[in-house]
Amino acid sequence: MVASPSNNPSGFAGQIEGINLLELINFYCMTGWSGMLTVHAGMHTGKLVIEGGDVVYAETESSQGDQAFYKIMDWHGGRFSIRQGKPGLGRNISCGWQTLILEAAMKVDLRLNNHAEAQTSS
Repeated sequence: MVASPSNNPSGFAGQIEGINLLELINFYCMTGWSGMLTVHAGMHTGKLVIEGGDVVYAETESSQGDQAFYKIMDWHGGRFSIRQGKPGLGRNISCGWQTLILEAAMKVDLRLNNHAEAQTSS
């Protein structure tokens, strides 16, 4: 994954490897950050907006809100860019960030467990 700073000349640019999106979202929420992450995974693109440490908006090509957040969190890898500030896209997330992260982690774990069970039974 590649992190790109905003147009702020005092920002940093670099790469982050070995971190998943849930960890990144958790970090930004805990620090009270505001901005938008644009996530690319293969042919898929998603947007996540955090305002004051709360996830308020998510979208992919085919979904919006909570379902878009869960879909993005289930992507297996890719890259992202970060833009600080409030993009003003409104709110389409129905719950708090802690609930979103917990639900997303449970969905990913369930998928991985089902995949592992299918591998051992084949």
